Amino acid sequence: MTASTIRVMGADYPATRGMSGTYAGLDIAYDACGTEVAFGTILREQPFQANEFSLSNYTMMRDRGAANLAAIPVFLNRAFRHGVAWTREASPLSDLRELAGKRVGIKEYSQTAAVWFRGLLADEYGVDWRDIEWIVPRRQRFAPPAEARVTNTDDDLERLALEGTIDAYVAPRVVSAALRPVLRAHVAAEADYERRTGIVPINHTVVIERSVLAAQPSVASAVFDAYRTGRLAANDPGRHGLDARNRKNVETLFRYLHEQRLVGSMPTVAGLFELQEAVDA
Repeated sequence: MTASTIRVMGADYPATRGMSGTYAGLDIAYDACGTEVAFGTILREQPFQANEFSLSNYTMMRDRGAANLAAIPVFLNRAFRHGVAWTREASPLSDLRELAGKRVGIKEYSQTAAVWFRGLLADEYGVDWRDIEWIVPRRQRFAPPAEARVTNTDDDLERLALEGTIDAYVAPRVVSAALRPVLRAHVAAEADYERRTGIVPINHTVVIERSVLAAQPSVASAVFDAYRTGRLAANDPGRHGLDARNRKNVETLFRYLHEQRLVGSMPTVAGLFELQEAVDA
């Protein structure tokens, strides 16, 4: 790598495989190291240049004073959350409304998928996050809010769901075929949700270290253009930039973070994103 090379770390997506190249006079080198490495670098406060990162964790870190981080409106890893609550096949649960008063496991309380799921429960199914007992591993990235009913465990959450020790387990996917989504008709619910709201939940953004941005102000636009080029080459419909659709998506997540007491003040797009006028067409 040369002095003008910017290393971007993240997951291996079809849209990132063709994005390495020269943009705005800078060489962008994409490192498909995976989100565990990319996220961990930021969470452990290790040196980095530009990384894919959890949108909720970025927002929480900025709320807690992390002035060294700046996000650009690149939005990765979109997924619905209607079908992520799993229960054993024999469970009587068949609707997400029925999770009120139940014990629900989740690996990381503050992860973006969990924030979206709790927001979905409230907005679409009338279930408040305080009405559920959340069963989580002891080690968490951020402490859950004091109002949350949280119980720590050292046990495997999927096994607890199979045993019926917990009523449901929230995860993008599970190993056991003996678990099923609580909401059996989740695909139809997701289609209806997108039709009504225009939202396919955004989970990740791209964060740049401010010292890198200060030294080379064109980094933000160069990295944005690299992702845009890769997206177009892969025919990925998930547009970047702060158009009305993406803005509503992000602002909904911000509202959920605030309602769930994970941030102290209501975040704003203007306060958290560089390249406000970036266009991806």
